[in-house]
Amino acid sequence: MQDDTDLWRAPPPSQYAWGGQSLTVSAGTLALTAAALRSAGRREAGCLWLGPMDEAGNARAVAVIMPKQLNRDRNYAVAAGAMLEVAKVGRPRGGPLSVPSTPIQARSSSTRASTTR
Repeated sequence: MQDDTDLWRAPPPSQYAWGGQSLTVSAGTLALTAAALRSAGRREAGCLWLGPMDEAGNARAVAVIMPKQLNRDRNYAVAAGAMLEVAKVGRPRGGPLSVPSTPIQARSSSTRASTTR
């Protein structure tokens, strides 16, 4: 799919209800996330936060990883093989927690992880 502008999705059946969990992200992890997303220029891109999650569902992002991806104006694509690379890097760091995404230049990036405290 080159452009998802014409896709229509029905509204959700009910409003979002917060479950009480929290995600803690350090200023350093946010800065690394912003730098990773900016590296794609004005095309859409995505990365994942990695870190531990407790039994109640509260999590702490300790690393950011940007999988190999194809970046476009309105979407980005990550191949299955690239997600396997993410799993290899991410599992020792606690696994993926969230997927920050923003419009950011067409390129194929390499999988890379950065860690902050």
